[in-house]
Amino acid sequence: MNVTIGDRIKAARKEAGMTQKELGAALGISFQAVAQWENNLRNPKVETVLKIAKVLNIDPQRLLLQYGYTELYSNVETASLFELTQLLELHFAKLNRKGKETAVQRIKELTMIPEYCENNGLSDEVGNSSEKTPAGE
Repeated sequence: MNVTIGDRIKAARKEAGMTQKELGAALGISFQAVAQWENNLRNPKVETVLKIAKVLNIDPQRLLLQYGYTELYSNVETASLFELTQLLELHFAKLNRKGKETAVQRIKELTMIPEYCENNGLSDEVGNSSEKTPAGE
């Protein structure tokens, strides 16, 4: 069984002795929003996960990752895309503007190295400056 972020929020909330209504009130949202996460109908944004973790007095990694932090790096193949994306967003949110620009550049550089890329290193680069012209022009 795959443990979802909703499952982890519910478990952490119960461990903290809070109801959905109390957690919602502490976050400034409705208890229905909390119920939607816990029932896996919606996923909270990373910023919201950070707030949930603060209210529940736990490490945000506990909510974001199915695996322990160190274990994730040795099990990337088994981590879900959502969990990997959340991990990247969590760290990206900690960076200032210069750090974010550098991170984006480093990821772009990695996409240019075939051994790190899917599809034999062929990337669909966003903002590629080479334009295709329609046939006959």
